[in-house]
Amino acid sequence: MRDVLIVLNPRQIDECLSAIRALNIDKLWVRYLTESHIEACWTDIFTRIAGYDRAFIVSDDTVPHQPALDLVRGLLDDGHPVATGYCNLATTDFRVNLCPLPYPDTTVHLTFEQAQTCPSATIATSFAGFSLTGMSVDIWAKYPYRTVPQGWGADQTLSERLHADRVPIVAHRSAFVWHVKETWSQPDLEPRKRLLIGERPSSIDLEVCV
Repeated sequence: MRDVLIVLNPRQIDECLSAIRALNIDKLWVRYLTESHIEACWTDIFTRIAGYDRAFIVSDDTVPHQPALDLVRGLLDDGHPVATGYCNLATTDFRVNLCPLPYPDTTVHLTFEQAQTCPSATIATSFAGFSLTGMSVDIWAKYPYRTVPQGWGADQTLSERLHADRVPIVAHRSAFVWHVKETWSQPDLEPRKRLLIGERPSSIDLEVCV
């Protein structure tokens, strides 16, 4: 399988970028674009990944690691159509971005403890939060990056569309990645975590892992 990781990269958080760069996978860096701009550029982005078998997506304010990525890959290898890792909602909020079935109550989040003590290593979830979320490029073609009318929430709209078509989402119990977000759904206050959209030129760059 040829895999690629789409990195949503509007910031420059050193520990996150170091962790992402260390992953053994080709990377498509989507730099300094808003979510609505990513949606507008998706045709270009998809052209860059079309030669791959599977694509994963991650936000640049997480600290992913190779075992988590490999566990999510393993779920896809086992035949699950959509697989994901997961993260804490914020550094002081240990709910995680996994939501139990049945859909659509994606406001009820599992806690870190609930996820870690799940009897099965495979956790069914109604929400995939772009923490190493992966699926085949063919499925990405059917469910492209789309935001809500306000210009955000692409992970939410993906989860909604997958549910509408009865495409199941699973996470791996051990595929947890750290999220450096200070407060869930609020801008970070620490200057080094600020969005650099408009300050730096945007780009879409493929980096082949050697």
